[in-house]
Amino acid sequence: MIFWCFHVKQEKYDAAAEKAKLLGAKGMPRYLGAWEKDLKDSEFLVGKKMSIADTTVLRVVEEIFDWHSDAEEMMKDYPNVLKWRQMMRSNANIKKFLESNLRMPKSDNAYVTEVMAVFTPTP
Repeated sequence: MIFWCFHVKQEKYDAAAEKAKLLGAKGMPRYLGAWEKDLKDSEFLVGKKMSIADTTVLRVVEEIFDWHSDAEEMMKDYPNVLKWRQMMRSNANIKKFLESNLRMPKSDNAYVTEVMAVFTPTP
């Protein structure tokens, strides 16, 4: 999440958003590949039971599904991650959380505009 603490020109914001998108596209296979390898012979990312590593990575994977309508296709090369995601989502407590209003909402354009308006000084 980005917090704007000073005035940012729209061009700079657009350039930063584009750079973040490119970094995400380059970084995603790197991390998904590492998680795929970790989950090859293990039910969880670290150790033999669910840990903060699993819940943290689940949030990242869920954001991929939130932001990309073609997430299933994007993730086809990571079957262990997909299987792990389904297992994590089937956990009663995680399922309850994902269905609740406690889950952080997706940052859409309206939200970004609202945050920019709050932190952009008016003349």
